[in-house]
Amino acid sequence: MQTSNHKKTSGRIVALLLIMALFLLGNGFLNYVFTPYRGSSGEMWMYYQKAEPEMIYTGSSQCLCGIDPETVDDILRTSSYNMGTNMQSFRSSYVAIRAAVEEKGVRRVVLCVDDEITGLDRTDNFRADASFQRARNANTNRLTAGRETLSFLMDEPVLMHTGSINYFFPWSYDRVTDIGQNIKEKRDKKVYDETGHRMITGREPSEEILEDDLTVIGYEEWEEWNQTAGDLEILSLSADSRKELQKIASYCQEKGVELIPITLPYPTAFRLYAPESYQKTVEELTELFSAYGFDYRNFNFAKPSFYQIDLSEYKDTGHFNTKGALRFSQVLAGYLEMSETERSSCFYTTDDF
Repeated sequence: MQTSNHKKTSGRIVALLLIMALFLLGNGFLNYVFTPYRGSSGEMWMYYQKAEPEMIYTGSSQCLCGIDPETVDDILRTSSYNMGTNMQSFRSSYVAIRAAVEEKGVRRVVLCVDDEITGLDRTDNFRADASFQRARNANTNRLTAGRETLSFLMDEPVLMHTGSINYFFPWSYDRVTDIGQNIKEKRDKKVYDETGHRMITGREPSEEILEDDLTVIGYEEWEEWNQTAGDLEILSLSADSRKELQKIASYCQEKGVELIPITLPYPTAFRLYAPESYQKTVEELTELFSAYGFDYRNFNFAKPSFYQIDLSEYKDTGHFNTKGALRFSQVLAGYLEMSETERSSCFYTTDDF
């Protein structure tokens, strides 16, 4: 009788182990098929390992497409690297900044504050966050990977959220559409289409040109546009975004790192957002960074004598193409050399509206 029970127990354990093995194999197969060979975050961390920057740029795809380290470095005689990634959250920016400061000795950080990201809660952007963290794990030591993964999963917005489970199934949130090419690239360890991939310095190049017949609304026309365009979007700074930005600013202040927070210019800023909400958010960001001793500037408020939008320099309504990135990077290099007083003279304030 005891022998029979023992056999049943052993059989159940074997069956359970077999199910677990099949489950892990299945998950591994799906990851191989669907997760990209070299995604935005994966490439960023891969090139980061070889970089020796004195300065970094962090932020979303606006940063990824819009800042060319080589152009800035040629002017400032420095060494920099673009750590921007698609839909990068402010939490991920913090991870990037902390890594660069502690591992590379970076002393200067340009943080790109994307209007599209400011209003998001952390769980709204889980796919990009999870992809970013997993790519980080694949390009660092196990101890760091384990510590950062635990921090990622145990933060309140993710803990007990479906994302805390989905994190372990990358194919469910980080996947490609061209499965055949993805498998071929993984098999051959080679990228066959460079479109959408970054340069070794971090920027993603593009020769596309915005084709929309678009009229750029400037600050002079903003109020009139608001009255005639109907309901415009309300821009805001979410509680999660505020928390992460304060964390970044506090960390940089503590470590003696110069933080340069900016918002890159794009042609639809004043077409999309209601003036009152946009102005309020800019004021909140200005006050937030000022509390830590840092100067925030929104380049959509740049005076025409300093910077003016040219639609031929955009690949779409939110991102620079290569031509635009090179020109904006020249402007940015000049901005980085300015004193706070000099910077002030180049921008309108919310009071001017």
